[in-house]
Amino acid sequence: MSLDLSKAFDRAELQPLFKSLADQGVDEGYLKILISIYAGQRGRLRGSRRFNIQLGVIQGDVLSPLFLMQG
Repeated sequence: MSLDLSKAFDRAELQPLFKSLADQGVDEGYLKILISIYAGQRGRLRGSRRFNIQLGVIQGDVLSPLFLMQG
């Protein structure tokens, strides 16, 4: 059995992630910082208008693999 996590970073839902962290006792101050980092993220592809990013964790962030293990 194998598990392909190549798209997991792009598909992580943020609200359940933050709820899971709160349920596990992560300090409210830390949660507020994390939520502020992820709030209002926007992306842009060459030749397109900016768009809101509503799914996924920040790739390359040292916390992202830990976020994927929550839940």
